[in-house]
Amino acid sequence: MCLNHRWFHLVALSLLMLLTACASTVKQTMGYYHAPQLAYTLPLDSNAFRGQVTLTEGCDHVGGSLNIWDAQNRFFRIDYLRINQDPLAMIPPYAADHTIAEIILANYERKVIPASANIKVVNNLGKVSVRVRNHEGMFAMVSLSMQHKAIPELKDKDQLFYYGFLIFKDGDLAYILQHRMPAFQPDRMRVQLQLLASDMIIPGHPPTSPLKTVKRIGHAVVHGMEDFGHYAIGSQPPPVAATCEWNAQIAKPTGSLP
Repeated sequence: MCLNHRWFHLVALSLLMLLTACASTVKQTMGYYHAPQLAYTLPLDSNAFRGQVTLTEGCDHVGGSLNIWDAQNRFFRIDYLRINQDPLAMIPPYAADHTIAEIILANYERKVIPASANIKVVNNLGKVSVRVRNHEGMFAMVSLSMQHKAIPELKDKDQLFYYGFLIFKDGDLAYILQHRMPAFQPDRMRVQLQLLASDMIIPGHPPTSPLKTVKRIGHAVVHGMEDFGHYAIGSQPPPVAATCEWNAQIAKPTGSLP
């Protein structure tokens, strides 16, 4: 069964990201990640990643999340939300694509980010309309002052992180791509997220397709559909292996948090 996506903490800031200047991309032979409901397929040799990747995933019938750590502990995340079904993607009729992206970004800023007790200060650093996969979308960045208890590597010192969003609509789904960095580099942030978006295959392929499917790992726990706190930015559990059988309809719990 697939996993409910509500419990995954949005930013997953428990692993300190390594900042490297210009490392080469290591091509992989891991295959493809196939999101539920044919939302997308992601080649795991995407140019956005460096080395092998570790995944945790979750979903329900109105959306899903994929957390991605590459070999250098750089964190990415892909959320997809079914428009006018997921409470974070309730959109007025006839809204333009860039308006949809702006509404979803505002919901993340108002309902998701403030839900974390591990964030001391949040600053919105700006947003701009962009073209994403031939759609009008939105790129935005925020800075987050995280309490050191949320990230073991910080020990007794709080630290500032920068978190980027790339939001766009395709069909009846909205996609929210995310990446974190320890330095303020908006151009680099945007390039990384655009690389990830360009490598996604939308709509996705079923796991029975000839594309080689990666072994899927994750956690499972069920929360209420409108419990925004379970998107909350904060302490993200490290990846733990747990099997997840693809289901195109609705998720049911297959386990629980430790």
